[in-house]
Amino acid sequence: MQASKTEAIDESETLASVVAAPTKEGGFDVGVAVLKPAPPNYEEDDEDDVAPRRELHVYAFEDDQFLTTADALLVREGPSVVVHDQSDQPLEQLVSKHKTRRETADLEGRGWPKVKAKLEATVCDKLSFLCGETRGADACLRDARACRAAAHCLERAGLGEERADDAGRLRLAPGVLATHMRLDSAAAEAATILPVSGGSKSAGPSPPSSLLEVLGGPCKTPAGGRLVERWLRQPSLDKAELETRYDVVELLRDDTSAREAIQRALGGTGARVPDLAKLSAKLRTGSASLLDLHKLHVVAGRVLPEVAEAVDLASSSEVNAEGAAALRTETQPRLAKAARDLRVFCDMADATLDLDFLPDVLLKASVDEALVDHAASMRTARNAVDDAHEAINDAFANANLGNGKSFSPGAERSKWPVKVDRDKDRGHIFRSIKMYDEKQLAGVTVAGARGGSESIEVISYLKAGVFFTTPSLDRACASYKNSEKAYKAAQKALTAELVKTAATYAPVFCRAAAALAR
Repeated sequence: MQASKTEAIDESETLASVVAAPTKEGGFDVGVAVLKPAPPNYEEDDEDDVAPRRELHVYAFEDDQFLTTADALLVREGPSVVVHDQSDQPLEQLVSKHKTRRETADLEGRGWPKVKAKLEATVCDKLSFLCGETRGADACLRDARACRAAAHCLERAGLGEERADDAGRLRLAPGVLATHMRLDSAAAEAATILPVSGGSKSAGPSPPSSLLEVLGGPCKTPAGGRLVERWLRQPSLDKAELETRYDVVELLRDDTSAREAIQRALGGTGARVPDLAKLSAKLRTGSASLLDLHKLHVVAGRVLPEVAEAVDLASSSEVNAEGAAALRTETQPRLAKAARDLRVFCDMADATLDLDFLPDVLLKASVDEALVDHAASMRTARNAVDDAHEAINDAFANANLGNGKSFSPGAERSKWPVKVDRDKDRGHIFRSIKMYDEKQLAGVTVAGARGGSESIEVISYLKAGVFFTTPSLDRACASYKNSEKAYKAAQKALTAELVKTAATYAPVFCRAAAALAR
């Protein structure tokens, strides 16, 4: 599909560029560049802060009139975005076969040289800065189309500006086409490996129509879903690798207790593990929020240790000795090491993150004296919201609405008949699951926070219930919003420093994501 506007691409995504020139024989000379996340390095932890974060693979090859090899390469890599030169109909047809965003770009219009020799020199200079060396660059970029494709990738990813933070963060590699079984889009579609590009969207849930949906859909982690997709897009030719993979699958299929222990550790049927690769990319760019740090803290402090323990149990299974050995020698040590490496991160999060206002995450007032008064104001406003919530439930009970007998000030608020929900505009609103008309609600007398009685203002009637508010709730929400705004303004600089410190753990979270994916 043609992208309507340029969307940001983070380090967790794969970007591709294709440049093709027709030959006299009716085929094409093709250059392809693929920019993707670098695989985690489990051996050289001490160099995490200077290790390459992305890889640029550059390909040059002769293709047929249908661009079959280029098609198979896009199937293999599965890029989220494909960039090509403007007004290139064969490439438009090629990319339309794939479920990806298609973008066109004018390199010369963005300041890149038009002459081949100058373009090659410019690309080599930029890659020397990004890769920290020039070795291999000349060989990869000798082909004019490959060089242009590499320039497209650098330009689209914003790597042509030579920012200090990008120095040494890229690894350049000549592309190799023969490492996996070759599948073009027609073969992938015929074998129903991938969802059909541009398929019709039904109103409700539809049954899976591809192997990716069947095998990748149940994955508990986004990284696991991507790993399954990569295995399907890039069928391995390594017999030993495949046999190890099958042994582990057989172990988890036949050992129910081991399988269920891992499933429970990953969240059972609840929410999946967040996308650690994307959160790590946000850490590195300084755009992570305190809520993002909280999500990472949950993974580091709870999910990783529990999964490591469950995998350790599975590694002692007698169902499949080879599968148990693979878990024992590869997966479990990586999980356990990631959990150990993130203990200091967890200590930092425990000491700085205030979870009393979830789903809002703030810095603890103890971090800085300037936050103390703002925190007190927020808690006062939050208590006022709770008081208004109790008052409306008490009023419903007195009016014999909402099964009033179920209301008890000492009971769990989640069991009260009138709920309090978050609202984007108002902050909080009340919701009654049981529908009442305005005449019934008009008969409810609510004790106001300032004494006297208050009336109910109905906001809307929806399938989820009737939504309404009271003056006390409105005042409490306004006070909370003002206090929260002041608090967030006061903690802005401190948050930036905390995120900067947390960013040093981004490589560890990337390794953790890869280990959890398996």
